[in-house]
Amino acid sequence: MNIKAFLIALYALLLQCSCIYAQRLNAIVPVPPNIPFQISLDRDVTSGPAMLVFQDSGDSAAIQHMTGDRWVFISGDTLQPGESFKIIPLASEDGVSLKNTEDSLLVLIENRPVFVYSKVTRQPPPGSPSYYQRSGFIHPAYTPAGQILTDGFPEGHMHQHGIFSAWVQTLYKGKDTDFWNQQDRTGTVRFDSLISFRDGPVFGELVTRQKHLALTETDTVEVLEEDWTIRIYRITEFFVWDISLLQRNISDAELGLLPYHYGGMAFRGSSEWNDTTLTEDAERTGPGKGGFLTSLGNTRLDGNHSRPDWTTMYGNINGRLGSLTVIQHQNNPNYPQFVRIHPRMPYFCYFPNMERGMALKPGDTYSSSYRIITSGNVPDPALFDLLTVYFRQFRLK
Repeated sequence: MNIKAFLIALYALLLQCSCIYAQRLNAIVPVPPNIPFQISLDRDVTSGPAMLVFQDSGDSAAIQHMTGDRWVFISGDTLQPGESFKIIPLASEDGVSLKNTEDSLLVLIENRPVFVYSKVTRQPPPGSPSYYQRSGFIHPAYTPAGQILTDGFPEGHMHQHGIFSAWVQTLYKGKDTDFWNQQDRTGTVRFDSLISFRDGPVFGELVTRQKHLALTETDTVEVLEEDWTIRIYRITEFFVWDISLLQRNISDAELGLLPYHYGGMAFRGSSEWNDTTLTEDAERTGPGKGGFLTSLGNTRLDGNHSRPDWTTMYGNINGRLGSLTVIQHQNNPNYPQFVRIHPRMPYFCYFPNMERGMALKPGDTYSSSYRIITSGNVPDPALFDLLTVYFRQFRLK
């Protein structure tokens, strides 16, 4: 284990002990600003929105219930271990809101768009084959300045859809079934239902359901039921949201996930990054078309099939920088999962089955979680490392 990995692991271990008792912040390490921080409370604050007021520093932060005894707050300033606080009612205020329509669900932070989740089936560009139609994905995803970071039907790869999930090389009832490459017409993914959504002063949350379908000449079979739980935090300098997916085999036959070099949770970048270059420094700071950087220090040139904690994809959009960064959670199967970084196109994906496959028998489940950061700033490895540390201390269920 290298020094960086050791320090991150030690820091995460210390954070596991961070909780609130007797109205005192017992964090062993300082709590930085603009980082979702999860704590346990020893008193009931379920009667309504609440705020923590720290008596030593005078700082305050809204707090919101997540699950069980876990609550989340986001501080505007660094908080020191041992600070005492009191809990007071929180008046209604703007935070994270969700606008639900027949077609989609729009997420806003203080009235600025974060992303759109498509419920209705979206059609590919005119003249394109209809089998590329898709629902149950995220596009567009925005920076805080409103730049669009994703591409819903990219030229030449219309089977990629913004932020989506699908398996590629699978075996179902003795037949090769590909849920990713729709042009093969053996599988696809569709929106099924919106299970729940809620606004909040600290975070908003939505739970969606998709169905992964096996296609034959005579039938359409529902194989996987997939739930996305997405939690969007009230941070405006950059956007931060967590996505946890849970897949369940709801069919009467085993689905074999065979070893393959891509698939899983996928991210397709801006169409302005399609004409890529290999000058990584220029891509980060100048007019480059699009680049990659990982927690291991790899770029597009050497990052493919590495196993980084985080991967960022970035470039210029209408003359301004934009980036989309994804952190994988340490509890994901086969952690650290592999990342597929395409050598020419702006997309990457995290997946567990690069070296060995998996079998999902009827009733079996698969789950993974990721933290997504969208930003208009130059990619900041120190920030991504910090967000990785605090993501590790989150109990997501």
